[in-house]
Amino acid sequence: MSCRIVLLVTCRTGSDEWCAREIGDVVFGLDNSVVVEKTGFPGLLQVYGCRDVDSIYRRAISREYGFVETIIPVHCIMGLQEVLEERLECIDGLKIPGEVKIRVRMRGVRELSKRVFALVLKNLRSRGVVHTPSADECLFIEGIKDRVYIGLGRCRTHIAVRGG
Repeated sequence: MSCRIVLLVTCRTGSDEWCAREIGDVVFGLDNSVVVEKTGFPGLLQVYGCRDVDSIYRRAISREYGFVETIIPVHCIMGLQEVLEERLECIDGLKIPGEVKIRVRMRGVRELSKRVFALVLKNLRSRGVVHTPSADECLFIEGIKDRVYIGLGRCRTHIAVRGG
């Protein structure tokens, strides 16, 4: 089994270290090879693991946290240029339900999120998938520098937080 980025995690402002410890402790119980790293963007961590994305994601979202805000599964990674050229084989390979909410966050370049959203929406519509803001499933598109991380997961925007 090869290790790779399996989750992106957003954290409460200024709590990256605690957030990394929280998510690492939860996932370690399932995958003892887990590594949590900073991305260079405040409040955003990437989690490497050797188990399959879905089992790690299910484990991660089943807990309450004090510092973790959002957990995003990473089913595939593309280059930004591929996305802009509409070569979306990564998304085509996902089992997307008939209705999904598209959530795009491209860091570092203004207006890029809107452009990527439009390209992904066009791709999904051509496959008969409807973008619905109230959908239970979300297609997460997260841009970090020249890489685009894509995952299909639950839409709830925040993880249950202890004491808050």
